[in-house]
Amino acid sequence: MSSGSLERLRDWAVHELERRPGRVILGGHSMGAVVAVLAGTRAPERVAGLVLVGPSALPIVKPVWRMTYDFGRQVVAGRFGPGDLLRPLADLARSPRAARRLARSLCRLDLSSELAAVRDAGIPATVIACSTDTLTTPESCRRIAELLGGTYRELHAAGGHVWMFGSWHLLARELERAGDHARRTIEA
Repeated sequence: MSSGSLERLRDWAVHELERRPGRVILGGHSMGAVVAVLAGTRAPERVAGLVLVGPSALPIVKPVWRMTYDFGRQVVAGRFGPGDLLRPLADLARSPRAARRLARSLCRLDLSSELAAVRDAGIPATVIACSTDTLTTPESCRRIAELLGGTYRELHAAGGHVWMFGSWHLLARELERAGDHARRTIEA
């Protein structure tokens, strides 16, 4: 769908926003959080709030070899359930160049001005970090929350960047809390 392009993903998200009535609370993890921010800058009148989990909105300093090693360890440790990796690996096999292009752009990405635009548009935002995440670190997530003028939450869970695998109840609780916060902010 993306052909390695964040712009295409943003356009898809904006199209989805336009298909729905009213304003929507957007959420996303990692690259999905980036897409939510980009959609918020393109269609701020349609976005009621943002919930960003481990967003990749600032440059990533972790070396690619270390990312690959950590991912392999998580696979071997059984962090992912059966089927969790089938679609992503099939997408990677179908379009390895597009996947590499997208990964490189994400590592260098700096959405500081877009985060400020979201803040200036008055869109409430919550950034959720995990203390064990070495990809989108708590420090990076805290900076993103500051640029958004949003709320920062830090969880202590095993699993690093993919802490939610095996902790779905914790993710559900945090999403509910962030959604409630966005709704209260809008009503105020």
